[in-house]
Amino acid sequence: MKIGILTFHCAHNHGAVLQAYALQNFLSENGYQVEIIDYRPDYLIYPYEPFAAYKNLRSLIGGVILFPQRFIKHKRFEKFINNNLVLSSIKYFNGAFKKEYDFFVLGSDQIWNSTITNGDPVFFGNFDRREESKIIAYAASMEVDREDDSVELSTHQTELQKFSSIGVREDILQDKIQKLAYCEVRTVLDPTLLVDSSVFNNIISRTQDEKYILVYQVKKDTWARKLSTFISKKINIPKIIFSASSIEKADLFNKYAAISPQKFLGLFSGTDYVVTTSFHGVAFSIIFRKQFVCIVNKERGNYRISSLLKKLGLIDRMIYAGSLPPKNVIDYDVVYKILEQERLVSSNFLLNSLKF
Repeated sequence: MKIGILTFHCAHNHGAVLQAYALQNFLSENGYQVEIIDYRPDYLIYPYEPFAAYKNLRSLIGGVILFPQRFIKHKRFEKFINNNLVLSSIKYFNGAFKKEYDFFVLGSDQIWNSTITNGDPVFFGNFDRREESKIIAYAASMEVDREDDSVELSTHQTELQKFSSIGVREDILQDKIQKLAYCEVRTVLDPTLLVDSSVFNNIISRTQDEKYILVYQVKKDTWARKLSTFISKKINIPKIIFSASSIEKADLFNKYAAISPQKFLGLFSGTDYVVTTSFHGVAFSIIFRKQFVCIVNKERGNYRISSLLKKLGLIDRMIYAGSLPPKNVIDYDVVYKILEQERLVSSNFLLNSLKF
């Protein structure tokens, strides 16, 4: 039985490549022949090119300045993708995939976020396939805090009704999809949380011996910087490492701006405290049992983060700018009892979905 995974594996984002690696590993360990369909649409490739087009002279100058960092990051990510992901022998730039798969697993990541994909029908299963093959969504996600979400999803109702199983990351998305799909829709764990930390320990690269606080951001966040300084004084750890999923001008001389996925794991594994604004920053804090706080934007729904934290009894770790982190220490013995149950539910969902 052959499985083809369709996801954001080629996006040069730590969470994107590591969730693909985790899902591939989980399916392989459970005895399936699996590969990631090397689908590379422009919207996933172009933003990460070392020297993409720029809108004006100012952005062009910024691009020239950051070219060395972007080039290094591009090289490191492509090396990880080619060495650690089992890719299809063909690179695809549209949905004309070879009809060799018994199951297509779509996800994880924000494959249904039209602000990223422009509504790409491929991620709704709209491609040629054998009639007997099945389409499954696992931990699919989208930006669900816009007023027109339901209208947008309704345009894909026909495609959604062809899925044999649908698992999503957010509770609110589950409700929206359930109104459109024929199959039961479940909330499931992101693939990074579906597997044991040993999966990541196999590829981790540790670089730090001294104590430090890790600040991992989607984009630069003023409160994250201020809060990390406050926490640094509070717990008496002076060293603060700043890293982010995007490279900005302030990163010109930051050696942690263009780190590989392996060193990203090393930073999370070795830190004493995490300040993050990222979903996968939260996920890897939990995976490596770190004390953490996640800063979210009041103007956005943050449903991916809140759904996960509510599930694990950690909702107090989500704060808004201007707020301080909770004083209590996370008891990971309690958290992992819940996580193991959620892993069982999610793994059963996925494995049961892979049956004819």
